[in-house]
Amino acid sequence: MRKRSLTPEERNAYRAEWRRRDRAAHPEKYAAAKKRHYATHRADVLARSKEYQESHRDRIIERKRVRYASWDPEERRNYTIMRLYGISTTTYDAMYTLQNGRCLICEEAHDQLDIDHCHKAGHVRGLLCGKCNRGIGFMRDDPRIATRAAAYLSNRKLAK
Repeated sequence: MRKRSLTPEERNAYRAEWRRRDRAAHPEKYAAAKKRHYATHRADVLARSKEYQESHRDRIIERKRVRYASWDPEERRNYTIMRLYGISTTTYDAMYTLQNGRCLICEEAHDQLDIDHCHKAGHVRGLLCGKCNRGIGFMRDDPRIATRAAAYLSNRKLAK
């Protein structure tokens, strides 16, 4: 007796299920194929991604806002520090403890310190209070400007 042939919908469902199981069983095979495809079609992939992001901008922003708002404060802090500075909150807490909660410039104690980082190289330099961190930023992270500012303050008598 002849087997009943599958309808197109049944065939598509069968193939989709087979692909799902194969992908779960061999993730490295699919990861390698994805890398090869990206390397070959990088410009096309980036163009499609940009086009999608531009055409669905509002939906993407709303989805991120809802997801971000649902995080607890500690999870949000972990994500933000890792995304912006590439360090974990454990590393931040260790730095804070090592500095005894004090700014590396003014040496005043603070409950929370800003993460000072090099804008060119991207590495973290240390933890500073907000005023000192902004001061360095206003001096464009240039040691020559900071040295001249220190000399200026040393040589001038400030009115009280």
